[in-house]
Amino acid sequence: MDYPVTEMVYPVLDPVAIGARIKHLREAHHLSVAALAEILRLESVQAVYKWQRGESVPSVENLLVLKAIFHTDVDEILTGEKEEDESPLLPFSEDRKISFICSPIDDKISA
Repeated sequence: MDYPVTEMVYPVLDPVAIGARIKHLREAHHLSVAALAEILRLESVQAVYKWQRGESVPSVENLLVLKAIFHTDVDEILTGEKEEDESPLLPFSEDRKISFICSPIDDKISA
């Protein structure tokens, strides 16, 4: 039995362009490289600099955090185009918040 062949079009990711978008978003949100590295809990700032130079790209986990920090979607970070999903699988709630803890919580906080 012959099945029809469908040609798939896959996006080509450009690490240099991804890095430029990350740098632009970071600067637009008035974050230093050090502040972004701290939010992402990176061991050093070098990972952010490597992303910005196009030498590497963020992990999936870091892309999800970047998405939340910059109030955008992963598609915009990776391709420069916003995803337009007219029928999301899960309803979106505007009042949903994501919190980032940059330092350990003080044990002396009373309940």
